[in-house]
Amino acid sequence: MKGLKKGIAPEVYVAFTILIILIVLGTLIVGIFFPAKEVDIEFIRDSYAMINALKTARLFTETSLDFSVYQTIYNNSRYGGYFDISQVPPERKITNELFPKCNKIMKNFDGCTTKTKKEYKDRKIFEGMKYEDEKYFNIYPVGLLQCILSNLRNEKTGEIYYGLKKDDIKQIDCDFKDVTEKAVKGFQEDNGLPSTGVVDKQTIEKLKEVFASKWGDCSKFFDDCEDNIRTLLVWEPQSPDENKMIEELKKGIANEMAKYTQDYYNFMEYYVQLPNYPESKIEIKNQTGFLNVSINSDDMFSITSENFKEIEKINLKISPEISKNYPIRYIDLYKLGREIYNKISNELAGKKCEEFFYGDKIYHKKDISGFVVDAEIFDMETSNLIVRVHLNEVTKPYPIFNGKDTSFEYIKLEFLIKLTCT
Repeated sequence: MKGLKKGIAPEVYVAFTILIILIVLGTLIVGIFFPAKEVDIEFIRDSYAMINALKTARLFTETSLDFSVYQTIYNNSRYGGYFDISQVPPERKITNELFPKCNKIMKNFDGCTTKTKKEYKDRKIFEGMKYEDEKYFNIYPVGLLQCILSNLRNEKTGEIYYGLKKDDIKQIDCDFKDVTEKAVKGFQEDNGLPSTGVVDKQTIEKLKEVFASKWGDCSKFFDDCEDNIRTLLVWEPQSPDENKMIEELKKGIANEMAKYTQDYYNFMEYYVQLPNYPESKIEIKNQTGFLNVSINSDDMFSITSENFKEIEKINLKISPEISKNYPIRYIDLYKLGREIYNKISNELAGKKCEEFFYGDKIYHKKDISGFVVDAEIFDMETSNLIVRVHLNEVTKPYPIFNGKDTSFEYIKLEFLIKLTCT
């Protein structure tokens, strides 16, 4: 058909016009009945930050519980399972009073045999000492003598009395040969004593005096010096029991947790009040192969801030309850300690005192149920033997603070057994 032009049909114009009118009317109605609100971006940001502050504070507390459990077990195990040894009766505490026992070196002795000990006694190297006076040395006297002399120098020449250097383990052989006698004579001469080469009581006292003046509280001595000079706990037939061990763990964990929770936790300028976890709110259950530790509080994780403008609109709190499992066989270690206690008590009680000597090994790195057991004669009193027992769980080391720095240590338990000998 000629004369017609292509374009948009009239009905389309009508429909489009009606749609525009409806959109305009709808917008007006919504504007009238539902006024637009300004989105508070700052409020949303602050809320998000506060929620994450609470979550992060809780994660911090969970990690604090980990370190508190490890540290408490480390601390308690060094004192026979007790947290506060001040509450233990004096008769159950024995303090190792001699200056460093050189345990770090003594553990590596190769020549400390029964023959060696008998030899120096027969030769009367330690002349003038009564049997009970030998506790001055406590472990192997010749080895300890060599150890001490290897850590003292002639003030004029600067030469070490014994050996090449103080940490040369090979020089400590527990054998009183000519080189040891020469070292003793040199020390005696330098300190105004008769140069006899015999370690009499006067020489021993001077060794102690000079050693103390050089090393003081032994803070500069071997890394494990604090293991050598401290108070150790004597176990009794029925004490401590398993419940006491758990009770002491609760005390220690509460004490350690307080170090972490006493201050606010800071996250993006928001401060979270951390709960207080008292001993009464700590539960410990011994499960097969692990400890379950649960802590709770009357307080909550609660948020506060330097800017309280928006805080008043939100009340953010989360539960303080935390429960975790630790693959630590600490109570199993205690139960083995009880077995060792009973076995040693039965085997040694009533024997003659002269059958034993300081440092005699009862157990040496003996593997029992996956634990390593060491036991030795620690001290000797009139009619009494003191046995020192070490139990070590060597599956996995845990992070602890050893008094000087943070290190990884295996779980262990240490205690004394006091026996009667004739």
